Amino acid sequence: MTLTRRRRRFTAALALAALGGSFMVAAQPANADDHDIDAGTHAVLEPGAMNQNGVHIECSWALEDVDSDWRNAMDYFYGPFEGDSTPDLRPEIVPCQGRPPMQVEAPTVHIDVYPNSHDAPTEQYVELWLAVDYLADPDSANNPLVVDFEVYHPDGTLKFQVPGKRYEDCYGPDGMFEAAVRTGQITREAIGRPETLDTDTMLNLCTQGTKFLYYGAFPISKHQPWGEYLIRATAEDDFGAHSLEYYINVLPFYDLRADFDSVEWPLLTRGAHKRVMGDFDLGNPERPTVVNRGNAGIGLEVEYSKMCLAGFEAQCETVDRKNIDEFALGLETGEAHLAVLDLEPD
Repeated sequence: MTLTRRRRRFTAALALAALGGSFMVAAQPANADDHDIDAGTHAVLEPGAMNQNGVHIECSWALEDVDSDWRNAMDYFYGPFEGDSTPDLRPEIVPCQGRPPMQVEAPTVHIDVYPNSHDAPTEQYVELWLAVDYLADPDSANNPLVVDFEVYHPDGTLKFQVPGKRYEDCYGPDGMFEAAVRTGQITREAIGRPETLDTDTMLNLCTQGTKFLYYGAFPISKHQPWGEYLIRATAEDDFGAHSLEYYINVLPFYDLRADFDSVEWPLLTRGAHKRVMGDFDLGNPERPTVVNRGNAGIGLEVEYSKMCLAGFEAQCETVDRKNIDEFALGLETGEAHLAVLDLEPD
């Protein structure tokens, strides 16, 4: 590109111009002849550092499938539950608030989630949402906006990378925004109300085409560890990216099931082993079974009834030496490989 200076007259003055990254100083008397100056300018665009389309995650929130059955899709309300497993607990500070809406800086726990006992009827699902500021076409064939959610176990290992999909209706699915408000993740003022046409709200900016909604979903099994799961949401195009982090809290629970009240052994003889076979079917009480359907570890205790030497039953109540109190019990566990766990007597 060539720049041609306009002709100007100076009286005992200095003209200072920036040309090609250097400075030129010229002193010219009032009667000097006018002249032109041609200068070439050059620039290099670095797309990765520019973020020229203004990629920015405004807010992020999570919601639990509160009817615990993913077969009939997402439910935001079920009985007393509204978006998560703890109706009476909310974040100390609403993570998404203000106009225009903005996420609080410090990552915080957004919702609590109970996995489904025994992963039945399905694993428990959590839906993830983003509101992303973007100044271009997010569905451009040449430069699309790419959104994903990384989900990390409490020990920091990656569990899932969930791709985000754009939800084209700015109002979201029925009940979604209401559940986000009731779980304490977004203020109602930040979302906005269609009837008032409030400016700088999530609905208003989305309707103007400068903000877009993205969502994804992932399952939590009862076999996964309980604790705080980090969610890292990222939006990016060819020119820039933005990430936002928060947590969901997977709660511990026990669900101990057994299909028997007591175990009866046949007649025992000294030094011999007797075995009562169990199985993995809670519907067969003839073979005793114990199952923990929850996600937290349990301990088992065995209480022995009094054992008496055969033929001396009448004396067992009054003569201690007729009672047998030196023996051990073992539990066999696992389905592929049974291992004996010795339980020594107290």
